[in-house]
Amino acid sequence: MDAAKIYRETLGNLAIAISNHKLPDGRASLRAFCQVYGFNRPHLCQQLKGTAKADMSVGIYLRLVAALGLCSTPLNTAEANGMSLRQYLKIDSTTVNRTILNLYSES
Repeated sequence: MDAAKIYRETLGNLAIAISNHKLPDGRASLRAFCQVYGFNRPHLCQQLKGTAKADMSVGIYLRLVAALGLCSTPLNTAEANGMSLRQYLKIDSTTVNRTILNLYSES
């Protein structure tokens, strides 16, 4: 599957997950999600619709999935803000990670 398709599908799945996410007070909406977790709703709407001027950054994506409870550990996203999620998806991270692990096992 190509990175552009994965990116579009990921944003669609993310929009659904945010809309269905129940907050502690029982609300489940994009507006409530943005209010509680401090996201800019108009900008997030543009990102999720694919109409924003720039792609979503890896840093914003990681903040979103952390707010959804899909990550169990706190994430340092400062380094990830300079790369778009679409760019990241173009990288064969499996190969990169495998070679790093192979280097560790060699030393």
